[in-house]
Amino acid sequence: MHQLPNILTLLRIGLLFPLMGLFFIDAMWARWAILGLFIISALTDYFDGYFARTLKATSEFGTLFDPIADKLLVIALLSLLLAFNLISDIHIIAAILIMLRETFVSGLREYAIGRQIKLPVSQLSKIKTAFQMATLTIYLFTNASDIELGIIPETILWISTVLSLLTGILHFNALVEHQHDTKETH
Repeated sequence: MHQLPNILTLLRIGLLFPLMGLFFIDAMWARWAILGLFIISALTDYFDGYFARTLKATSEFGTLFDPIADKLLVIALLSLLLAFNLISDIHIIAAILIMLRETFVSGLREYAIGRQIKLPVSQLSKIKTAFQMATLTIYLFTNASDIELGIIPETILWISTVLSLLTGILHFNALVEHQHDTKETH
């Protein structure tokens, strides 16, 4: 049972492959399948953290791969939404900013891990992830259902972008402060 969080993380990564492949099938069932698989993927993100905490089953593997799985999911789906013109016009900038932030924070985490610095996940980061997942869900739902939601998808996308950039800045500042504190103690 202690491996359950890691299994869920690996499942999230594994679901990316059918998710990506389904984008290339021009059928209504494929669009609904994409939405369903994405919702399962998003739920694995929630439940791997929940089980890791409740079962006290945190691991180095989970600490490393859970955020990677999240970033892979977000970047892959945003890339596909852009490629299939489901995000367009000025909103392309918002999607690219999110992808840049995800890549930047991955680099920060790699740097931090190499120096044995912990970058804790803040409550704001969890809210950011929830907004990113909501954004992707709304775009995938509108694609599957052909229901127009007005400015809701773009509004949620831009809120996700602002939260993404803000948390990226906070991660960077935390790392800089740690580096500054380390220099002062030596």
